[in-house]
Amino acid sequence: MENIHIIDPETLELKIKKLKQHGPSKLHLISDFDMTLTTASLAKSGLPAATSFSALESNLPPEYAKEVYELYVKYHTIETANNILQEQKDLAMEEWWLKALEIMKNYKLNKNLLDKVIKSNGIKEREGVLEFFNIAYKKDIPLLILSAGVGDIISGYINEKGFSFNGNVHIISNFYKFDSEGNVEGYISDLIHPFNKNKSKIRGNIFYDKVIERKNLILLGDSLGDAKMEEGMEHDTVLKIGFLNSRIEELFSHYSKLFDVLILNDGPMHYVNSLLKEICQ
Repeated sequence: MENIHIIDPETLELKIKKLKQHGPSKLHLISDFDMTLTTASLAKSGLPAATSFSALESNLPPEYAKEVYELYVKYHTIETANNILQEQKDLAMEEWWLKALEIMKNYKLNKNLLDKVIKSNGIKEREGVLEFFNIAYKKDIPLLILSAGVGDIISGYINEKGFSFNGNVHIISNFYKFDSEGNVEGYISDLIHPFNKNKSKIRGNIFYDKVIERKNLILLGDSLGDAKMEEGMEHDTVLKIGFLNSRIEELFSHYSKLFDVLILNDGPMHYVNSLLKEICQ
């Protein structure tokens, strides 16, 4: 397949062999949402595709977009820097998310607007994602979407597209708390940012009970922080697939240290789906 890079073929083959031996009944999935299950760019224009956060911008005043973009310029540089300690990055990400929340509150981001964004089709799923959800549903494989994005939009999008099926899909993300007028006033639970996404978040969640005996995991993500989403629970075999959508020459060596397989250039889900089918035979 095009755009597929296997880091260590022997190690990957051994992991796949173990996953096949135990089958789908011992497997669960964990995936990021933005730029993992969705595309990073629009095929026709090559422009960046909407994320659960950026989808809000076109529906709010230009002043809002300007303010959140200024935050992006400042904090994204910290997020992707290689010379900043992880502790400093963690603090910066929390600061970024909380400042963005304050901007949303100032512009009275309303629940009705979130519903409008969900129905606008601004977010585009990655090619092959419907088949991915179908396989997980038919083989009764629990799927956790663990995202630092907007949980309300992710949940609404999943339901709008009909991906939720029989409840095997679970979402842990930043869900908003609304006041009596439907305006955002905070987050329902602890905020999730790119570097604190791990499965310790699921303790007490219904998903935890479903996967505690499933010791095999396939993990999907597009950022270096996503590669650690399995931390907090014990596993026998973990196979990690990373979507390296851009800046490939610059980031390839860093991703290669954390993922077993890389899907380059915003490629489709076909490799993931073929792998799942092989395991489920």
